[in-house]
Amino acid sequence: MTKDSDIARFDHLLIEHDAFPLAVQVCLLAALALPICVIVASGGNSIHGWVKLSASNAEEYAHKAQEIHKTLRLYFGFDPSTGNPSRLSRVPGIWRRENGQTAQRQRLLYLNPTPDFNPIAEH
Repeated sequence: MTKDSDIARFDHLLIEHDAFPLAVQVCLLAALALPICVIVASGGNSIHGWVKLSASNAEEYAHKAQEIHKTLRLYFGFDPSTGNPSRLSRVPGIWRRENGQTAQRQRLLYLNPTPDFNPIAEH
């Protein structure tokens, strides 16, 4: 099991919102003015976005993550439980089967190693 105390680098924050249809989740992530570097389809009900934080320590990470999640929760209802630094995302290319359902492939939808604060949709 991964614990927050196991984390040595505080580079990314996972954000997700699984209450909307998948296509809406992708559009929402693409419209946010955040440095999103990765978008992964989980093979289930959610799309995972990785926000590049590049925090120098756990305290800076916690502050940045809290501010981002507070805004995303307030305006869009994002899941606030994904703010810890040890939060795991899905691995693209792997097949996922949940509760006896048909297996779905986890997919990489977007990759930008040097994101900025302009929405992906504006690129």
